[in-house]
Amino acid sequence: MTAKGRLLLLLVPGVISLATVSCIAVLTGCAGTSSNPEKLAVLSVQETKSVLRSLPYRYIFREVRTPAGAYGAVAGRVRGKHRTVLNFGISLGDAPERVPVPGAGTLEFDSEPQAGFVLTDDLQVPNGHGGWKVGERFKSVAQWREANNMEVAIVEALCRAATGEPCPV
Repeated sequence: MTAKGRLLLLLVPGVISLATVSCIAVLTGCAGTSSNPEKLAVLSVQETKSVLRSLPYRYIFREVRTPAGAYGAVAGRVRGKHRTVLNFGISLGDAPERVPVPGAGTLEFDSEPQAGFVLTDDLQVPNGHGGWKVGERFKSVAQWREANNMEVAIVEALCRAATGEPCPV
């Protein structure tokens, strides 16, 4: 991800919802430019957990039902050094439904995930008025930034593992 992309993620979290991130994972890159789009490089549950464990965070995984359209799913909690906790769910597959995250549910985007994975987390939660707000358990700017960084690190690591390329911004 470029510096401009990271800056955008930090400056407009209320405008751009980061609670659900999708990545198209095909053999030649996340952007779906494969010459053989029918062949997808979708990570397995074990590969996904291995990629997550390679990041500098602590994980607690939980059992989760595999959503419709998914080959597998991973869910749990990631902890950072500022006592930051981010609950997440990852659906793996061609066109997976999102894994609901307790307290956050799922966010719907206009574009459907086409292949690879979908990350859902509780960086933002429902505000009770049909919109979204920053999760109340982020008590400091350091925690908010770390939660954003954890989310970006997870997405980037999964894209690179599935495709060998960074995710498009």
